[in-house]
Formats: sequence, structure tokens, C-alpha cells
Amino acid sequence: MDEWLSDVLIANWHSESHCVPLGVLFTSLQFSRLETNVWTWGEDAHGRLGHVHGPQQQPVPTNVVQLQHLDVIAVSAGDFHTVALTAGGKVYSWGGGHSGQLGHGDCDSRATPTLVEFFDDKEIVAVNAGSVFTLAVSRSGHVWMCGRLHQECIHTPRTLPELATENVTQVAGKSVCLALTDAGTLWSWDVGATKTQTAITGHDNPRPTAILHDVVAMDNYGTLCIALQADGSLHTWGCSRYGGLGQVSAAFIGKSVSQVPRNLHTYCPHTFEGTPPLFCKVAAGKDFCCAVDVEGRFYAWGSNHHGTVMPDAIMHSGTVAQRQESTFGPHLNSISHLVAGSCIHIITTDGSLWSWGNGVYGQLGTGGHCSSETPRKCPYLHHVEDVSSGHHHTVALTVVACNPSFLVQELPQ
Repeated sequence: MDEWLSDVLIANWHSESHCVPLGVLFTSLQFSRLETNVWTWGEDAHGRLGHVHGPQQQPVPTNVVQLQHLDVIAVSAGDFHTVALTAGGKVYSWGGGHSGQLGHGDCDSRATPTLVEFFDDKEIVAVNAGSVFTLAVSRSGHVWMCGRLHQECIHTPRTLPELATENVTQVAGKSVCLALTDAGTLWSWDVGATKTQTAITGHDNPRPTAILHDVVAMDNYGTLCIALQADGSLHTWGCSRYGGLGQVSAAFIGKSVSQVPRNLHTYCPHTFEGTPPLFCKVAAGKDFCCAVDVEGRFYAWGSNHHGTVMPDAIMHSGTVAQRQESTFGPHLNSISHLVAGSCIHIITTDGSLWSWGNGVYGQLGTGGHCSSETPRKCPYLHHVEDVSSGHHHTVALTVVACNPSFLVQELPQ
């Protein structure tokens, strides 16, 4: 330990609440450290849960033992694979690799987390697992991609020339790729060159293209995309059959398509009931979108399958609705993290994980295979810092601080 740091720590220990008796000498101090654990549950297709001999469906969060003691800081679940990022910038991937999305230079699947050696010297700071691709951001702001890109399968990660001069800080997307720069410019591109994907990239160019500015958050799942601007306004685009893009007219019109991002506050005047709230978090799910405002309140619109939008409601709706305390619970008005897929997961400020929606594959993590219209707390996990929803499976990260311990020695009298 550095001598000056030792002196500072010992000096801080001499306080009104920590009185050290005379004649006691600190001979060493063990630093407080963070213990990280990665947990997976749901359907174990293609080995994406990371358990060699686990059941096909796992409704209870199970620890991925190969990632213990690796200081994981972020996790991401794709359709067929899962990715984890460590504090040292190392990337681990596992699950289906048929399109090269694992980044190991081949199309083989991996049943357990495997280090992506290509990234060893790249200082990766962010990762995203998509449907058949993986995105990674290096400290230098470069975006690396592997997996499906139109008719090509990229087995070894590579950069994209359109983003070579951009300083990217965030990446997202399950069906399309989204990249956000430090200047707030949102870039988008598709990976399959299909009509559906081209319709939801926000432009008609299959290559990375800037589509929106002043963006602070974004997400994509299936055929829906959503972005949040710095002023709190929401933009949606893509294709929805159940009002996931917002309510364009007073009468619900069913399926709607938009190839460009449109401002819900101006283009869809019937989306909000009253004054629109100031949003700070957004997520896109299977035919629905959801958001959290600065007061920690949850809102959703679109498909109401499995009660994702509103419990006891039969019809889908393009009108943004807040889930009231009577159905949502006042203890959940402190949301720190929001993700969506076939179900919804939120992390509250106390580190608890709550989930609702489709749970037939055990992806809610509550111990069963039943769906739920109301949020249910995961009884197995505490101190949750990150969570990601894939295709019928979920991955989460817990972080626990270990208390520092002091080794003391009494001085001779």
C-alpha cells in the first residue's frame, strides 16, 4: 500500500465514531473490494445461460461461476447469446455463435463464458448483444462489430468506416444497431437488409447514418425504436401493430409505420393525457414502449399482452399511461434502471429487481413459469446493478461491497 494513502486512511479512522485506544498500531489494512456476480435465467437455448449441465428452462437466477472474481461491470443479453464486460475492459461471450456474433473468429457456439481475445488490447468500455450481432465501444470511441451484417458474417470484430471519426459512447439495439456519440448524435443501421429491418433503421440507407441529435438515451427491440432527447422529449419509429409508436389520432388506427423518428409530443397529440412529463429513461419491448420520468414514475404504451402496459386491461393502447400506485406500488417510484423485451425488468434505487409481463420461459426470475401483470420482486437477488432482457432469457449483475478489515498489533508497554 502507498505510504501516503495508508496515512490518509488511518487518519480518517481517527474520528468521533472510531476511537482507537492508545498503544495500538495499525500494521496493515485490507482495502474494501467489490464482489461481482453474474446471474442468468430463462430458456437455455444455444447455451446462452452459461451453465453446462443446466436445465432447458431455469426460472431461478443461477450464478455463472466462470465469471466470479473477474470484476464484471456490465452485462447484455441478445437473442441467442450473452456478453459480459469487466472493469479491465475484457469481454466474455457465450451462447449461439452461428453468425459469428461471439467474436471468437468462428461460427461455433460456446456453452460457458469465453474470453474474446481480440479485445484484449482495445480497452472496451461498453457492450451490446443484439439478435445476431455484438457491438463494443473502446475507450477511444471506436465501435467494433461482429456477427451478421447483411449477407456477411463477421467472425472477428471490425470497425465501421462511417463511424471512424465519431466518438461513440453508447451502443444499443436488438434488431437494428444504434450508436450514440458524445455530442448526442444518434446513428442507426440494419444488419439483415430485410424490408422489416430497413423500415426501422430510421432511414433508407443500409449503412450507418446519423438520424437524430441531442439524444441522451435510446433503445430498440423487434420492430420498435425509441430515443430520448436532452429536453425530455420522446421520438419513436419503426413498425407497430398495437400503438407502440404512439397515438396519431383520437381513434386507434392499429398498425402504423414510420421510417423516420417522430416526436411524440408534436406528431402524436393524442399520445399524452394532459401535460407530457419530463422523461429520463426509455426502453422498447415486444410491440410496446415504456419510459420513466424524473420523479421515478413509470409509463407504457402499445401491446398489452401479459399486462406489460396496464393490468386488467384488454385493449392495446397508443396512449401513454402511468401505472398508478394502487396497481404499481409506491415503493417502485424510485427506478434507477429500465429494460424491456418480452417482459419488463426494473432496478430500484435500493438494488431490488422487479419484473412483470411474459414469464412462460421463467424469464421473470421469480421461481415459476407464469406471466404476471403486476411487478414481482425477485426474491433471490439483492444489490442488483445491471440487467438485460434477451429472447426469453435474462442476465443480471449484482455488486456487493466487502467491508475493509484492519489488522492491529498492540505496542509493548
